[in-house]
Amino acid sequence: MVFILVFAGSLLANFLIPFWWSTVPIAMVGGFCFGKSGRSSFLQGFLGNGLVWGALIFIRSVRNDHILATRIARLLHLGHWGGLILVCMIIGGLLAGLGSLTGYLFRQSLNRRQSIINLKT
Repeated sequence: MVFILVFAGSLLANFLIPFWWSTVPIAMVGGFCFGKSGRSSFLQGFLGNGLVWGALIFIRSVRNDHILATRIARLLHLGHWGGLILVCMIIGGLLAGLGSLTGYLFRQSLNRRQSIINLKT
């Protein structure tokens, strides 16, 4: 469920909000509401946003026959434009994965705090 929310939300946010960090709050909400464990929250957020960023970058790169992506890849010593897309996918995946993990851990901390308060009363 986190994957679907992050995938759809980040796809929509990348078209509507022009900021690179716009997917992090969406991933946090997904991890908070639907996260089952820390590992699954991170992986689902990572895959959801990583696939979206990879697809969007690939679509935008195809429009100009990968000229800009090839030049930036050479500048960063990646060799091929596909390496640049892979690096961008990893960065986007880490953003959403850590955001989703943060949301899950925040929910866990609230649950733990509530149980401590219940024990004291």
